Amino acid sequence: MIRVNQLFVSLIPTKYGGAGDYLEEILKNYYEYKKFIIPNFFMKIWILNRVYVFFFRYFYKFFLKLFLKVFSVNKLVIFHQQSIGYNLTTSLILNSNDIEFYILDSNFFCKKSYNEYNSKTCFKCFENFDPYDDCIHQPYEANDLDYIKFINTLRDQEKKITFLVQTQGYKKILINKFPLAKVKKLKMKHDRLIYDNIESFDSKNFSYDFFFHAHITTPKGLKYFFRLAKKMHNKKFFLPSNKNFIGLSLNIIVKNISWGKTFVEEIKKTKIILCPSIWTYPVESALIKSMLLKKAVAIIDVKNSFSEEIPNNCVIKLTGDIENDSAILKSFLNEKKYLKIANNAFNWATNYLK
Repeated sequence: MIRVNQLFVSLIPTKYGGAGDYLEEILKNYYEYKKFIIPNFFMKIWILNRVYVFFFRYFYKFFLKLFLKVFSVNKLVIFHQQSIGYNLTTSLILNSNDIEFYILDSNFFCKKSYNEYNSKTCFKCFENFDPYDDCIHQPYEANDLDYIKFINTLRDQEKKITFLVQTQGYKKILINKFPLAKVKKLKMKHDRLIYDNIESFDSKNFSYDFFFHAHITTPKGLKYFFRLAKKMHNKKFFLPSNKNFIGLSLNIIVKNISWGKTFVEEIKKTKIILCPSIWTYPVESALIKSMLLKKAVAIIDVKNSFSEEIPNNCVIKLTGDIENDSAILKSFLNEKKYLKIANNAFNWATNYLK
């Protein structure tokens, strides 16, 4: 086979969500590499961009399959494995000598990619693949046979793999799961966020008590948000979403907005930002963005997640129990302790990103 010395593969474009921001940031470390990366031509036109990315992903996958019949790779970088697919990722690993594998979620042991079940953190498949019957593959469709082959390949080939993670918690998990692999921590600097978001906001005029800032899914805490709003029925909750929900509490205001000027304006009118991820999450852009906007952020304190790296006086750490958490949040609201948390959060986030 013909050998390619250095190859970087990502089937998402730069600036395509939080992962795309991270991709843009790290590419400067790989300028000498040949690259299979979907270009980002229609970033400002959401629907057109989605169709474009879908088409090019299909084309790139087809081309890569042909590529691997002729070429092998000396040094390979895999970024956003989910978009590449399990079969193709397995083939890339088997045809490469030295691999850097960026870990962006939990799919190296969880088929759902976000290790959450029934709104609780789940490690059922950490030792052996044994999912619940209603677990489905996320964020893309797949099948168990391809997934198991992918997991077995990681285990069989771990000596030649270097996993790159953003948090100390994930480093511990990877070392435990793949003791023969190398694991390096490379935190995301969020360079664009610093320049885009640092402002001084008026903290006197508020329209909402809580703002849900996360992807609209259960692992990111959506069901928790709904239950919290029902419990704290005399407080105002804001949900940015284009979905229609049935039976919502009357104290939840839903608006069809996404990240941008209008989104930030609504955050400015909120006392506490909720980023209540249930799974063992790495650094999430929503959390960092909110801290840079000088807002108090409430998170669920999940073991081995990014929450462990944030000091207690810089974020509101919740337990996941609605009764307990509603009391904690009421205390922060009634005593206006959220203002102090907001300032501490801003200072910590700016120092963290240096």
